[in-house]
This record gives sequence, structure tokens and C-alpha cells, in this order.
Amino acid sequence: MLVVNRVVPAMVKRGEMYSPQTVANTLDVPLLGYVPEDQAVLRAQARHQTVMDIACPARDALTRISQRFLGEYVPMPGIQQRRFFRGKARLL
Repeated sequence: MLVVNRVVPAMVKRGEMYSPQTVANTLDVPLLGYVPEDQAVLRAQARHQTVMDIACPARDALTRISQRFLGEYVPMPGIQQRRFFRGKARLL
């Protein structure tokens, strides 16, 4: 089982980074999940906390991965990135 760390959705969409599923297919192993690049991880480290102590996308991803590892069915989220549309950030 594979966990891909520090995925940057914008780089995946531009073709500058392989998608987690592409990596898993290339290695011929099942994808357990991926952890997005998240500045909250650095903030947690600076405060001597675990990322699980802070509400952030990385924590959510790690929670989903652990649930899948324990055999629960948890859908795999798609790669998301923020885009600006008429001056407002929206999640695609």
C-alpha cells in the first residue's frame, strides 16, 4: 500500500508533478491515500505539536488514510486547488 506525501494540486494539474494514482499505477501497488502540502504541518512542528492537534487538510488526509488502513471504506478525494473567480477564492 502506498501513501504519497506533500502533493501540490496545482503542480499536478499543470503536469509538473505526477498524481498520486499515477505513482501507484506505475509502482503497481494500491494507493492508500495522499497527504497534501500543508503549511499547518510546519506550524505544528514549530510549536512542538503533532499535525493531529491542528484542524487542517493534512490531518484530515491522515485520518482518512488510517481509516482505510483499518479496513473502513473511505472515498478517495480528488485533487483540489483554489482558483480565483471574480475576486473570490473558490474550491474546484
